[in-house]
Amino acid sequence: MSKIEDFLRQLLQHLGFVEEKIGLKTTETEDLISVVIEVPDSESGALIGHQGETLNSLQRLVRIIFREQIDKKIQLDVNQYRQEKEAALKEMIDRIAAEVKSTKKSVEIKKTLSSYERFLIHQYIADGEDFADLESVSHGEGLNRRLVIKLK
Repeated sequence: MSKIEDFLRQLLQHLGFVEEKIGLKTTETEDLISVVIEVPDSESGALIGHQGETLNSLQRLVRIIFREQIDKKIQLDVNQYRQEKEAALKEMIDRIAAEVKSTKKSVEIKKTLSSYERFLIHQYIADGEDFADLESVSHGEGLNRRLVIKLK
């Protein structure tokens, strides 16, 4: 078991999670260590938080603690939350892209997105073959930062 898994298991127990109900799945690539924490669905909200804020904070904490020991990026997930969130973002962007193409008008995403969500969208648009005639741009600051999908 890795140092990160040991740390997370102990932390979760201190937070009141039952050891037998905690699952940890770690995958490692050349530049990334990904740990999926599995807990009962009824308890996952405590680790995910509002719009993933608690999960992001937990991930930041783990990165800080292990930054001098591990030279890879560390990503945490809880019950596939990030994977499901990314799939939902891609569905939303597919709908918006179709709207932009059909109306020839830019669409601003009114929803407040995290910097990571904006990054995923920018990357999805830039890398997508179906989006060769589109681009995404961000404007504004802080909580007023918005993403726009438009024709090139």
